[in-house]
Amino acid sequence: MAKGRPRDSTSCATARPAKNRRTSEVQEQAHDGTLWAGPIPGKPALVTGKEQPKLDGQEVNVKQRLPGDIWLCETLEGLTANIAAKNLKPPSTGTNLLEKAATALRPTVSGGRLPCRRAEQEQIRTHISSSVKQGGSRQVLYVSGMPGTGKTASVLEIVRQESRKTSKFKFVHMNAMSLANPNTFFAEVLKCLRSGKFAMTSAHQELSSFFAERKESDPVIVLLIDELDYLVTRNQAVLYRVFDWLGYPQARLVLVTISNTMDVPERLLPRITSRFEITRVDFEPYSRDQICTILKDRLQAHGAGTAFTTDALKLCAGRVAAGSGDVRKALQLCRHAVQMRLATGGGVVEFSHMDSTARDLLHANPTAQAVRGQSVMARRFLASLLLELRRKGVCAAPLPKVVARFKKVIHSMPDLCEVPESEAQHADDAAYFVRRFVAMSLISRQADSCRSHPCTLLALGGGLDAEDLATALLAVEDDESIRELLRCEVQM
Repeated sequence: MAKGRPRDSTSCATARPAKNRRTSEVQEQAHDGTLWAGPIPGKPALVTGKEQPKLDGQEVNVKQRLPGDIWLCETLEGLTANIAAKNLKPPSTGTNLLEKAATALRPTVSGGRLPCRRAEQEQIRTHISSSVKQGGSRQVLYVSGMPGTGKTASVLEIVRQESRKTSKFKFVHMNAMSLANPNTFFAEVLKCLRSGKFAMTSAHQELSSFFAERKESDPVIVLLIDELDYLVTRNQAVLYRVFDWLGYPQARLVLVTISNTMDVPERLLPRITSRFEITRVDFEPYSRDQICTILKDRLQAHGAGTAFTTDALKLCAGRVAAGSGDVRKALQLCRHAVQMRLATGGGVVEFSHMDSTARDLLHANPTAQAVRGQSVMARRFLASLLLELRRKGVCAAPLPKVVARFKKVIHSMPDLCEVPESEAQHADDAAYFVRRFVAMSLISRQADSCRSHPCTLLALGGGLDAEDLATALLAVEDDESIRELLRCEVQM
């Protein structure tokens, strides 16, 4: 162990195999990207050889000798190719490269690097910076876009950067999806703003008093509400009270909201929308080139730029862009490809490996498999829902719109499926498919009470995203016009 470095108890404990474990199992562990850590500072090293390992002619401090002439050594700081002892075996370069790639592809690892979103980030920065300088704003920053398009990451990065420049604001981040119910929102915000006990039922009143009685010397509150849709209730009382704070003369409040749908402001009641102005920042789904750029940027930032061939990255980016455009899906696909290569001894991830990984992930998803077993008419209905979600750029679509698109789809190809004879039969078929797919958890049904004429909204089920659905439908689709629609966001 290097001087002054704390002992890595987790790694060391993991590296001690049971006495009856076979040597091959130890060696497999040594190459899985976790325990073979010879050239990595701060990690123990597994070394093979008949005699005690040496470095620069000096014996290395050994923690334990394992069966099969494997030595568990202290950390080898500065281990390079210039190794004096012939029996000291470092890990292969290909394995190290994949280890770096696996680290780079973790969703939480970005290091503030958010390529392909500079224009959107500048809009967010301008609004937050100017609003803080003027002591608050009546304008609401509304950030919208499909999941996995960088909305939350961009806002958090801009807030982090601005907090380094000034201490004149306090940041409060609330994710409405994590709340037990919308009414607990006020208590959670109040906990972030002040200490002490308070009654849950009076939290919204105390917050109203808080924003009504602020002083000019008080810091500006930058309140980020993520997943705003989850605060929408039938009478919209929660949002009414939140937006009411913006009207207080000394509120010193900057309100930033994030939503997966673009039309939340249009669905609000006039008594709410009259209380604020809105500044929109829309995040479009990532294109194939953008996803490819993001993947390359992450890999290069971690010294793993050559871990994938260009064709492999393009294949991954193309498949994700043709579905949801969710970059998190691309990261997941690449991570699985890396794991597959590590399991087979390492090496560069090529086109064939990526293609195999994509197919394996699809087959491993039982929900996607269920889609492939549906009848032609059933698949047409699912395709209609997918096309409507894409066209609007939303996570849920009104049932009447889906039925109208379903009608267009089946009338465009009467030879492939039986066309209903009447509007009533269209509606009956659609109602049947909705009940069936809800029972199978392929789709979910939601009530939209915000519209003047409430209707049912349809969304994909929890185990299925747009990319999985598109890929599953493409795998069994024979009609080229439908295949083209599934590949591209084209209106009929």
